[in-house]
Amino acid sequence: MLAVIRLTSEIRKVAVGSHIIQYTLIIKNVKNINMHVSEKGEILVSANAYCPLNKIDAFVADKVDWILKCQQAARDKADVFYHADDQVLNYLGAAYPIRLVLGQRKGVKLEHHECIVYLHEAKEAPSLIRSFLIRQCEKIFMAEVEAVYELMSRDYVLPVPRLKIREMNSRWGSCMPSKRQITLNVRCIYYQREFLRYVVIHEFAHFIQPNHSKQFYYIIEKYMPDYKRCSKLFEAPMVKASLNGNQ
Repeated sequence: MLAVIRLTSEIRKVAVGSHIIQYTLIIKNVKNINMHVSEKGEILVSANAYCPLNKIDAFVADKVDWILKCQQAARDKADVFYHADDQVLNYLGAAYPIRLVLGQRKGVKLEHHECIVYLHEAKEAPSLIRSFLIRQCEKIFMAEVEAVYELMSRDYVLPVPRLKIREMNSRWGSCMPSKRQITLNVRCIYYQREFLRYVVIHEFAHFIQPNHSKQFYYIIEKYMPDYKRCSKLFEAPMVKASLNGNQ
């Protein structure tokens, strides 16, 4: 009897209705068929060398709805900062048309009312823009946290918080007093700086009042009298960029 010989990994495709699901099959010493969808939306399936291929394909096909959901989530996460269809970058309340400049340089500048992306190939634009905006988030968000801490610590005993920046789907920020941590949503970088200031004050207020009581909003109003207007700035339309010089 001939022994089963199978590559340690191979790319396979399964047709499910109108969808073609491509996945990487990895041969491992495992008992069951296992599946993982990476942050990039790639499908990785592991199985042992004796598992029939048609059984593995059927396993993948049976998970098609879950796979598509995971891949959509991966695309949404990748497009947090950059929407290729629009060719516009939203940044601190202004809309910057994106212009790609092919050459030897790599980098991103906000210059002459534009977002200029220097790159080798056009496909590099999303990752370059994302890296640029993450750096901006780290710099601008930390500056706001430090400014609000200095302002509010004159009246209250506050911890020096640890700042965490990440994507969040249902909130602009969060505060964990027990960990002395404030988390800010990366999407805050889209909107006017006043909105970011409101979010930071809101989270600092939770170090003083954990709930959303009248006292909580009294604290916010003390440091931002027009907080109701500022809290809705994310609903305002983006204005055309009017930035001169470099960022």
